[in-house]
Amino acid sequence: MRKYESTLRIDVLPRIGHEPVTAIQRGQLQRMVDELAVERSAEHARKALVAMRVLMRLADRDGLIDNDPCRGVRAPADPEPMRAARVLEPHEITAIIDAADQDDLRLGRSLGGPLLALLAFTGLRLGEALALPWGPEGVDLENRCLHVLRAMDRVRGLDGRFPFIPPKTRASRRTVPIGADLTRRLVAHRARSRTRQDGELVFTDPGRPLIPNSQPRRAFQRAVRDAGIHEPFPKLHDLRHAYASALLAAGLTVHAVAQLLGHSSPQLVMARYGHAYRTEVLSAADRLDALMAERGTRAA
Repeated sequence: MRKYESTLRIDVLPRIGHEPVTAIQRGQLQRMVDELAVERSAEHARKALVAMRVLMRLADRDGLIDNDPCRGVRAPADPEPMRAARVLEPHEITAIIDAADQDDLRLGRSLGGPLLALLAFTGLRLGEALALPWGPEGVDLENRCLHVLRAMDRVRGLDGRFPFIPPKTRASRRTVPIGADLTRRLVAHRARSRTRQDGELVFTDPGRPLIPNSQPRRAFQRAVRDAGIHEPFPKLHDLRHAYASALLAAGLTVHAVAQLLGHSSPQLVMARYGHAYRTEVLSAADRLDALMAERGTRAA
């Protein structure tokens, strides 16, 4: 909602804010979108169109308009190629987590290693991970699972703190199992933490909630550099992509992966995370030769 509001205030209202909603025409919206693409970027134009589509759907629902003027408005194509999906291979994830462990050892803390391991092996969003408490309503070590019931907002509240908010969608309220290795890491992290009682936050700075765009991202960037990862450099959110891709490669159904990620649509999983590992693609010819040879031998 904040993104829609920001887009409407910055890009839409200065251009057509003087018009009643009932008077806006499709051609007017198309001109606005085309102008935004030229003056700012194709991405800004697309976001403005998405915000207007939401607004017009609400106006249609409330009986303010009979025809949605957004229908038929064309979103501009981006002349710049989109950032290629960065699919972290298993050995790269291991190298990043090991580098974060070494960084923690150097700084005399427990943060980067366990946090990046949790993100890589559960697929949680950063805000969800930072809002996790110890105990049955968060990191349940006894039953080896995480209960995602809230997230940390990325925008400060009026009191200067980052508030806890409900998960992104209803499907985001979920339980995610954790493996034995991650469980051992979290047990060790809890033993070294100042906040270790049930109900206290798992990741703090120290004793206070972490700033979402500060320590976690810096820890990840240092770990990527120290692990010798080459361009294109991954982003912190790519750990979520890596988790989903690994589950699909391991043979889990798209529906199971969607449930673990907190998505309501399996189609969204394939669209966003259905990437192949680079090694899988490079070995395709050899795998095909082996399959043909095996089938030929059976036929003979």
